[in-house]
Amino acid sequence: MRSARTPEQIVLARVQQRVKLGNTKPSDEVQPLRLSVTWEPQQGVLAVNLPPSELTLPLHELTVDADNLDFESMLRKVIEKHSRALLVALRARLEQDSRGEFSEPGVVVAEKDALHLHLCTDEVVTMNIDMRSGRLNFKDINDLGVAGRASRFYVVTLRVFNNPEALVDHLGALRTRTILSIAEEKAHYLGYQSHRTRNLGQQATDILSGAPAAEAAMPNIRVIPLNWWSDENAQVITCVKLKYVQQPLGKRAGSSTIIRPSKRIIYDTTEAVVSFLSENVNTCVDEFLEEWARVSKMVVIAREVAKMSKDKAWSDIQLLSFDLQTVEFAYAPGYAVSIACEDQLSLEGTKFILRFTRDDPADSFNPHDDAEPFLTSILRQHGQGRLAPSLERLVMVLRDTLPIAVELEKIRKGCQEQGYHVDTFAKASGWYRLLYPTLKHALDFRLLKNQRVAILDGSHSLFKPSHVRVDSGSVPQPSTSRAASSSSSSLGAASSSSGSASNAAAATNELFLQPIPQFSQFAKEAVSEAAQAGTPNLVDITVGVICETSAVGVLAQSIHRRVVEKLKR
Repeated sequence: MRSARTPEQIVLARVQQRVKLGNTKPSDEVQPLRLSVTWEPQQGVLAVNLPPSELTLPLHELTVDADNLDFESMLRKVIEKHSRALLVALRARLEQDSRGEFSEPGVVVAEKDALHLHLCTDEVVTMNIDMRSGRLNFKDINDLGVAGRASRFYVVTLRVFNNPEALVDHLGALRTRTILSIAEEKAHYLGYQSHRTRNLGQQATDILSGAPAAEAAMPNIRVIPLNWWSDENAQVITCVKLKYVQQPLGKRAGSSTIIRPSKRIIYDTTEAVVSFLSENVNTCVDEFLEEWARVSKMVVIAREVAKMSKDKAWSDIQLLSFDLQTVEFAYAPGYAVSIACEDQLSLEGTKFILRFTRDDPADSFNPHDDAEPFLTSILRQHGQGRLAPSLERLVMVLRDTLPIAVELEKIRKGCQEQGYHVDTFAKASGWYRLLYPTLKHALDFRLLKNQRVAILDGSHSLFKPSHVRVDSGSVPQPSTSRAASSSSSSLGAASSSSGSASNAAAATNELFLQPIPQFSQFAKEAVSEAAQAGTPNLVDITVGVICETSAVGVLAQSIHRRVVEKLKR
């Protein structure tokens, strides 16, 4: 605010006031002041720095009329001037961009307060500056103003406001989406189906190099990126066609040709194509390899189980359930096992999970469940090699040890009913033990080759001589060749040392299983009794009996009965 009259004009005004009013005072006095306006535009608006020459207005545009204080019109003039300068700068940025996407003549057309951006054909988008908020607004004209497309321009407006430096990138993406939308509409009008996919064909040998069960995949793998054209998070679908087609079975398979056993896996049963969905582009390869390792193993297991009943003539082996995540099959009438796996990419390797069941309403317990840790290790032994031989080995062990496990369970239940508690447990995948209540005597059942079983005294080892119990007769005595003149103190020391050694040996002996009394005689009697009943291929050895797996029940009951009678005495 500053004075608008000269000193002479001020004195003249005072004289006139005294002549007219005398000593009275007017209700309002005219102040000798006036309003001045200065415009200082801010640089960097919409990531644009304008030269000072573009931000100047004539003096009369910024002069305040004392008789008409219209500040709104003055503010509008300033905003319009600033907006036009910004639009000119933005047009220059689009036309001079190094990629040249909008540099062609006629692509960007400037008007008084807007820019018209020609996207394609008749599609034009208008870009202007909102005078109230200062935002760049995008709106459609022509055919773009249809329902469902307004959100597209709202998203572009929001992204440009948050990052105005990426204006060219956002407009380029808008142009691409518009072209795709037009192409889809025209294809739809012509009766064609269209899919927004960018197919990336890859060789299975490249992606699955070093992965387990790679032989289950066809040579080509299809990689499909999703949502790369939209504002949603990009996803990746990896499609693998299986070499060996195995239809899903069981409750989870359903009747549809498309099943989804998990959130990230889709299986087309008619085409034998497995699709793996990854919601993170950065980790899609690792996620695919992890899921493929699991699915491929299940496919191989299901295929091998289906082949066993034909190739091995094992008619009682039947595939019960298969859904790419779990395989369940019966390995003997009424006995089944389900196999799943996890931790594909861990340092320890694949972890298989075995669950044993029994189809018997009276008793659903499967005695193989006690040996699950040892049976699981059979599958893990294949490492990075082929899974089929390990699976065949597992099935053979299950079938051969089933008579042993079933008979021991019968013995355990029978003894429990009689109040004579014995314990049965697995020592290895083909090694079961029957431990008697004294905890000093046991029967071992060991699976041998060619479906044979050795029933042994538990105190006997197959790898080293049996433990020799130390008694007083085996303790070395002091030498009789010593001189008679030895002092009595030396003889006393030798006697004390011999006694300590004997006690230590006896204590150590108590930690081991003890031989069953008269076990050799019991074995001979059991073999003779079974042979008279017509049981073939029985061999009596010094520490036990060797028989076929089909004869385990007869010999186990016979030997066990004699051992119990002896230990109860």
